[in-house]
Amino acid sequence: TITVQGNLAREVATLLASLGLEPSAYSDGNRPVCSPITGEIIAHVHDVAPNLVRHEIDTACEAFQKWRTVPAPRRGGLVRLFGDTLRGAKEALGRLITIEVGKNPLSGVASASVSRWHSQVTRPHHGHTS
Repeated sequence: TITVQGNLAREVATLLASLGLEPSAYSDGNRPVCSPITGEIIAHVHDVAPNLVRHEIDTACEAFQKWRTVPAPRRGGLVRLFGDTLRGAKEALGRLITIEVGKNPLSGVASASVSRWHSQVTRPHHGHTS
């Protein structure tokens, strides 16, 4: 186990724990994650083999083919429910976005809140996806 040290790293560990992530998901890997704010290592994530990445991409493509057949109002409703869950954690998610990507805090929170817009944008397009 690689121990993550430093102020931002401790904050990230606290935020991720508050979101229900197991420490092994962000501290036992061999790939360091650095914050662009300070250059500090904030986590160590696991590498994934290319064949597993390909499998996950293929699975996501298959799921999208099914998802696009769901009527727009139902998709929008599901996205809205997912968004409600995200909004419940928007402060923690926004702070994580700020630390990991280097966005200012307001922009980080806004990024965590974008799902409501996505659920509403399907209405004028009658749910068509390409």
